[in-house]
Amino acid sequence: MNERQRYVYMDVLRAIACLCVIYNHVREFGFFMFATREVGSPQYYIELFASILCKFAVPVFLALSGALMLGREVSLRKLWLERIPRIALVLAVYSGLYYGMEVSAGTAQPGFKTFVFGLYEKGWGYSLWYLYAYLAFLVVLPVLAPMAQALDHRTFVYLFAVSLVYRCLIPGFEALYWAGAHHLNSDFNLAFLTCDIVLYPLMGYFLHSRVSRRALRRAFPALCIASVLLTAVSCYMTCRDYYSTWVAYTQTYHNLFAPVLCAAVFSGARLLFENVDAQSRLGHVFSEIGKCTFGIYLIHPLVVDNLRGLDGLFAWMNGTGVLPLIGSLLYCLIIMILCLIPVYFLRRIPVIRRLIS
Repeated sequence: MNERQRYVYMDVLRAIACLCVIYNHVREFGFFMFATREVGSPQYYIELFASILCKFAVPVFLALSGALMLGREVSLRKLWLERIPRIALVLAVYSGLYYGMEVSAGTAQPGFKTFVFGLYEKGWGYSLWYLYAYLAFLVVLPVLAPMAQALDHRTFVYLFAVSLVYRCLIPGFEALYWAGAHHLNSDFNLAFLTCDIVLYPLMGYFLHSRVSRRALRRAFPALCIASVLLTAVSCYMTCRDYYSTWVAYTQTYHNLFAPVLCAAVFSGARLLFENVDAQSRLGHVFSEIGKCTFGIYLIHPLVVDNLRGLDGLFAWMNGTGVLPLIGSLLYCLIIMILCLIPVYFLRRIPVIRRLIS
């Protein structure tokens, strides 16, 4: 994609989602800060609220893939000879890297067979699961693209309404009122239609290509209000779950209302940044960051897990009076910048470019 074809709001979404992915992986310095607080305290709820909000990140990345790919004709030859093999190669290379780190740390047994079966069954590295999901999306792309193009506005809305009921409202009701004791009959399951690799790409395509700015402007306030209220419900359910299980490090209900959060964030970014010229200074900055987010995603665990000096930086920020949540976001931003710098230069090397962009 050249500069004239880039959408600045999509690069903004990539940057925000990338920062949230890092926040999700810094444990007690971000995502699990709430688990270190007194349950039910104001600080607990503030940090828990932030942890639940950050769960829109991966859905946004899938929505962006749908926005860019579902409106095009899909070439099976290009898909199976270029796109899928490239992502599979990236998965294999970085799995090998993280497997080697686990062997060095003594948490995995060395051996080619161990690596291959681990790659096949569970994956190596806590962040690479997304590549498996993206590969699955690419496999169904030839079916999903014509389906997306054939659906009318009313059918799109119906699909999202059904997804909201089956993914959000029914599981939420079961957990809130029955404490998980009763579940909907499994034969009445719509997972094939409401799973991540179908719902979020279709959502991205719909919000990008099929909804006017006027309609989006009317719907956006309701999406924001719903996001805040539903996140508060997730906070309440997490707190209540703690008092029944005594498990502080939990994220059982963090993804419950992620479709609503994803729709709100995607819509907000489009409304705010869609008309920003990609050739402007601001557009160019976000474009460069957007091009690096895949590389940042791939290497950020190396920084998170190995640059121990950053722990002291986080403690120093909090010791100087910076609110823990603000300090955590600054901490994640520093990690993102530390990853951005090498990726920015490495992606200019042709051979390496294919592995980080």
